[in-house]
Amino acid sequence: MVHIRLHANEWEYDPAALLGPAGGFGEVFKGTDRDGNEVAVKRLKVSASEAAHRELRLAEELAGKAFGNVIRVLDSGQDSESDSYFIVMPRAEKSLRDDVDAGRRWSDQEAAGVLLEIVNGLEEVGTIVHRDLKPGNVLFHDGRWKIADFGIARFIEESTSLRTLKDCLTKPFAAPEQWLDQTATAATDLYALGCIAHVLLTGRPPFCGPNYREQHLTSNPPQLEEHHPLMASLASMLLRKQPQSRPTRDRVTTLLQRLRDAAGGEASRGAAAELAEVNRRLVTEAATRESKEQEEEFRGQERHRLAADAQASLRDGIVERLLRKICDAAPAAKCAGNDKAQPFAWSRSVSLGEATLAVAASRVIIPQGPFGRAAWELVAGAQISISAPSCESSASLWYGSPAEWSGCRWFEVAYCTNPAVPSGKMNWPFALTNPAEAAEVGSGGAMGTRCVAYPPRPIDDEDEADFCERWLSIFTKAAGDKLKSPRDLPLADSIFR
Repeated sequence: MVHIRLHANEWEYDPAALLGPAGGFGEVFKGTDRDGNEVAVKRLKVSASEAAHRELRLAEELAGKAFGNVIRVLDSGQDSESDSYFIVMPRAEKSLRDDVDAGRRWSDQEAAGVLLEIVNGLEEVGTIVHRDLKPGNVLFHDGRWKIADFGIARFIEESTSLRTLKDCLTKPFAAPEQWLDQTATAATDLYALGCIAHVLLTGRPPFCGPNYREQHLTSNPPQLEEHHPLMASLASMLLRKQPQSRPTRDRVTTLLQRLRDAAGGEASRGAAAELAEVNRRLVTEAATRESKEQEEEFRGQERHRLAADAQASLRDGIVERLLRKICDAAPAAKCAGNDKAQPFAWSRSVSLGEATLAVAASRVIIPQGPFGRAAWELVAGAQISISAPSCESSASLWYGSPAEWSGCRWFEVAYCTNPAVPSGKMNWPFALTNPAEAAEVGSGGAMGTRCVAYPPRPIDDEDEADFCERWLSIFTKAAGDKLKSPRDLPLADSIFR
């Protein structure tokens, strides 16, 4: 046994009794306190000479505090008689990695429960970013899954210039921004949560090397096609390359609660059943991630990458699935597409008889700043249209964040001629491609000639099924020459009555 003395107490640990395999930041051993009570002692892979005798401040911030889903820190610091740093914690029953290595696989509802406890742990520590979230750091203690090792990554990141943090990262769970030496945020831990979701469901992380850096920066994660559509959607959202594109912790919590509480039948009813069937039929190789870029582009063109990711998610994800759904239902339908040299100049369409549904990019990159008086933060835009001999209508698709939302998403909104202004024309909803003009209309320009035909509504992720069903219905009516001009505008929703 090795005796150590830290700030709060004296401890012993057995260097021959490892608790699990060694990690990137250190090794954990069986230990005891002075009264013989069992503890876990983690010896960090950083020496006092490297750390310049820094205090292990972050671990001390957590010391003595009680959490529901975070392993409590009993003691921490540099041993008074050695060159090593230690953290002492209660000894847990097992880790998620132990269960995975034993061959356990979780159902969607079970995995949602575990992931929800992890998110609760992230919430409990507020603004502290873990930076090394992985199955080996999620421990089962007192009947709950709890996160261990908060603060170690930041301590090593701040205390040593001899080794970069990337050298210590657990590569299958490291977010793209960590590979680029960018600041870790709450979104970094959510990316790792997406990797953990894959492990719970499949036994493997989404990326298994050997070129982890390239995979995390540019490769598409595997699709969870055999799992609940909401779980597959959430995992995809968490693994987005750009931190700004990932959902917030509050939104992740809401979706996990829905999935955990589902009785297993949600995917077999209504629109969810149709979406699940589409997912099974389609080979979703055209993923919703940005193409491979050089590291300089990741550093210097963050907004460009965010816009590219958004356009790719619309074109290769939402629109592709909508068109394939139409073609599966109507084999006589004809699809067409056009991708010009510019990455944002693209269009997709499907025609049946004399009716055509088309989607096209309408903006390259919208300059950063508020979206006029409407206080939107917009990044990219597109438009969706329906045309037939008896109708011509369209709607704008904006990627951004309205004032009342957190996080960027795709939204659909249409405009119309102000009912108070006689036009003498059939009043179909239409798109606006100029964000400044749309902002003026959306901010309440009721005295003008245009107004909002129906308000913005999200169309991606968990709302994609509603979007596809809505435009499938509109296209069906147009192809059957049954689509009529709305009787009154504005509309409560975007289904033409």
